Amino acid sequence: MVAPIAPRSSSSSAPKPCLKRRVCTVQIDLVFIFDISGSVIDEYRKSVSFARHITSGLDIDSDLVRVASVAFSVNVLSYFLLSRFRGDKEASLKAFDFTNAGGQTNIRSAMEFTASTLFVQSNGDRPGVPNVVILITDGYANVNELEPGQGADLLKRHKSIQQFNTK
Repeated sequence: MVAPIAPRSSSSSAPKPCLKRRVCTVQIDLVFIFDISGSVIDEYRKSVSFARHITSGLDIDSDLVRVASVAFSVNVLSYFLLSRFRGDKEASLKAFDFTNAGGQTNIRSAMEFTASTLFVQSNGDRPGVPNVVILITDGYANVNELEPGQGADLLKRHKSIQQFNTK
């Protein structure tokens, strides 16, 4: 029989578990890539809400985490750099408000732009800090056809990128 662990008294000065804080205190450079093509027009607001939810749990104010974003359809239509809102979480959260443009989907253009423009030291990328990309798309490229997995490979050839996949 295993006895339950008694809770610590409230006077304990032990730090609370990370899950209770709901703030990421790991150093990363994070880029959200938003598909704002016609095929995702009904899901666009959900994508923005998702990015804001993730960003709200990041330690941006102390500059542990830097956030950038790219919005694309046929081409890159809007973006902000990793250096743009350093130390300002509220401004980062507001900056995700892109206009949904419609049109076709060119994932390759967004991936190439991210590698060549966003993950560059002069635009806020930090040497030795992990680069993370969150691509939000329905996954159907119809211009310069490139599937999201191939796009991740393209980014990894340019930079050290962390890759996470969902289905």
